[in-house]
Amino acid sequence: MDFIFIAKIISGINGSISLLKELWKLVTFSRSKLKKQADYLPEISDSVAARFIQLFEAHGVHRNQIPEFFGHDLTIADVQSEEALVEKLTPVILSDAAKLFSINSEWLPLGHGDVYPKYHFYKQPEKFGKFITQLPSNYDVHHFECSIFRSNKRTTSGYDALMIVKTPIGELGNRFIYAYHLCPGWMTHYWISAADLACCISSSAQKGVYPHGCIVEDSWLAEFMNCQRLPSYDFESEILAYPYKGQWNPGEFSDTAQEFIKPLEINQDNFSIPSALDRWWRYYDRGLIYVYSDDVNARVGEEFQAMAEVYGLELQLESLANSS
Repeated sequence: MDFIFIAKIISGINGSISLLKELWKLVTFSRSKLKKQADYLPEISDSVAARFIQLFEAHGVHRNQIPEFFGHDLTIADVQSEEALVEKLTPVILSDAAKLFSINSEWLPLGHGDVYPKYHFYKQPEKFGKFITQLPSNYDVHHFECSIFRSNKRTTSGYDALMIVKTPIGELGNRFIYAYHLCPGWMTHYWISAADLACCISSSAQKGVYPHGCIVEDSWLAEFMNCQRLPSYDFESEILAYPYKGQWNPGEFSDTAQEFIKPLEINQDNFSIPSALDRWWRYYDRGLIYVYSDDVNARVGEEFQAMAEVYGLELQLESLANSS
């Protein structure tokens, strides 16, 4: 078996316990009875008390677990009805809940606008690594998770990928409760966006946060990327609920030339693929894309150089060019 292939596997499963757990959750979740769009992205309630419950349950905290997890002198009796809960909610409680889950502070009391802030790294992927390390969490970055959802619809227009960084904010039993940090606005079929996403994927892996990927229903992805709905949570499978359509490997997209160009082939032009390869190479040359070790990284570079030659493009490291 090719060493580079083995090395990529090793690279992809550092911290493999969490990844394998996630894969098992995907298997069990695929048997879920959720069928309709409304089951995955329920309507936002007009009641502030109901939104409070929705917020916790969307992130894996059942209403009966809120007093244990959140405190603030709430009791199980308080969370059994909206009428009882609304009597206990204060501006401090609403603000602390919003901070805990890293949502927009005005959404919980008002019920409109974006639930989650949107973090964009298109044309600035070099900022993504720092973004990860600065996210609020009392846990080491190696406990973070990164999911990248891709649409099941192949298209030459529109956003088709969403990156979510999940940071632990506490524990219930033997599982973490996460805040979700949404990084939307990716188009794997567009040359600039494809290279920038590959750079973010590599930056995440270099921080010890190895992205895993899922293919999802296009309509769910489009709706969730708007950030005006809370997702559902499958308590049985202990996973964010979504219309699962398959898996894909972000690591291969980032560091395997053939997988990187696949989404770009739909354009059927002479510009997209060589332009994407050239942009990918610029990030690689700066060390923003780096794979596992110096030896493996060098072989990945050679692989992309060979692919570029197929498209009439000659790639050379700037450091070597300047020294000659």
